[in-house]
Amino acid sequence: MSYINPLSGSGSSGGTSGSSSISNTNPLASLADNSQAFLQLLVAQLKYQNPMSPVSGTAFLTQTATMTEASEITQMVQTLNSDLSANQTSAATSMIGRTVTANVKGSSPITGTVSSVSIDPTNGPMLNISGQSVPLSAVTQVQ
Repeated sequence: MSYINPLSGSGSSGGTSGSSSISNTNPLASLADNSQAFLQLLVAQLKYQNPMSPVSGTAFLTQTATMTEASEITQMVQTLNSDLSANQTSAATSMIGRTVTANVKGSSPITGTVSSVSIDPTNGPMLNISGQSVPLSAVTQVQ
């Protein structure tokens, strides 16, 4: 069995002993946000397809639908992440002036009044409790 890589145009013969240049990354994830890359892939596929066995119109529609679905899923995940971040920030700011208890790894539980909130790009909302920065996720009780 032989195939032609539509991205590079180079061919390879199949078999169990051949090496493969296929990466472990998800191709849909990398192409979902890039319609230009999809069009380039589509043109390459048309250019290098076997004329004795062309890809049917149904296959192209299926590929287009898959790319559209992947793009929509990516947009939905981005929207959900944005909404989650906004909800966490809102929850954290609503704790200002309230007494909370938090369990932070490597220390005993901290109880105190939340004086301010900051947003850490890695850990999300951080509560300032008695001069110590505590992640929102560590809060176990709000009084």
